[in-house]
Amino acid sequence: MIDHVKTAIAAGLAMFVAGCATLDRTMDAEDVAGIQRLGVTSALSNMRQHDFVGTLIFENKRQKVDVTDWDVPGFAEATLAKYLDAGPLPGRVGVIDAEGLDRDLFASSPAALLAAAKEQGFDAVAVIHPSGYDNYPYVTPGYGVYRKSTFGMGQNCAYQQTVVRVLDADTGDRLAWEWGFNSWDGPCMPLPVEFKENPASYTDVEQEQIQKSIEAVFDEGLERTVRKLKFGGTSAF
Repeated sequence: MIDHVKTAIAAGLAMFVAGCATLDRTMDAEDVAGIQRLGVTSALSNMRQHDFVGTLIFENKRQKVDVTDWDVPGFAEATLAKYLDAGPLPGRVGVIDAEGLDRDLFASSPAALLAAAKEQGFDAVAVIHPSGYDNYPYVTPGYGVYRKSTFGMGQNCAYQQTVVRVLDADTGDRLAWEWGFNSWDGPCMPLPVEFKENPASYTDVEQEQIQKSIEAVFDEGLERTVRKLKFGGTSAF
């Protein structure tokens, strides 16, 4: 039941983002100049997806795998902070201490997050959210691996499907948003190991390869996100 609720929240966030797609994603120069410290956090969990998507819907199988030891949320947050600090906001970026906060509420009820950010001296917040994406409706929001098989022809992927929102810590107003992945090419990159239906059957070496692939897709996607956020009305594109 809880997983269904989380999926519904992610789907709702996707609809919210889609509704904002025609709005300006740009932070104007005044907004950027007004940020003294930007805090980074995420609504990601330590559960990765392990999905098989078949030709027919009854073939689909979606599983969750505990990868707490990988600390994917921490990696994603540190990666986004790194690129923000190296780019538009040098010396003004940090990671929010979100211990004790319910990350599932960061999208629908961010009041506790914003209060914690302000207590830690941040006046703006960048949040990485799991998100649906209309062009890839079969991909579960968040991150993990999947195999898509259509009439025997398959695609094995490591992926992350997220969106980054920048909020004013005082008002909660959205200052900017951008997909956390390459929305042109899609949220995945080739998986370097064979997809196995049972996630427990991977060797330690294969597990390490999957972890590195997921980290790589976050690194690549979030670097592009920072370039696309158009801080100060400029963009690399």
